[in-house]
Amino acid sequence: MAQWADRVQGDERLLIQALATRHWDGHVRERHLRSILPFQRDWLAAFVVQLLGEYVVEIAQAILASIDELDSALYGAFVKENPGFMATTERRVVSYWNCYYRHAGYKYREEYPAMVALRAIQRMAQ
Repeated sequence: MAQWADRVQGDERLLIQALATRHWDGHVRERHLRSILPFQRDWLAAFVVQLLGEYVVEIAQAILASIDELDSALYGAFVKENPGFMATTERRVVSYWNCYYRHAGYKYREEYPAMVALRAIQRMAQ
């Protein structure tokens, strides 16, 4: 995918990078996440939020580290327009925390980076 992204510019390039956040390799997902985080497009919010509902804590930490740079109006609108997606993502966050991280450094789920980031994004809708 990286070779395709190098051949195009603008939103086409962002789309390829966003699609690469769905790659099977977590390192590839994280690299492409970092490449799209600085951009404020309404359609990118789904790709960013989706990653919070996965098991790779380093990806959640990357999102959390960039939370203050996210466009709160854009993400707030995404939260309001997608309540089912947000609820499913929250259930996934809780499930992965319980399965992999509850006894491995994050005793309380509200301290788990994916939950902290998800809560911050949810507050953007208020």
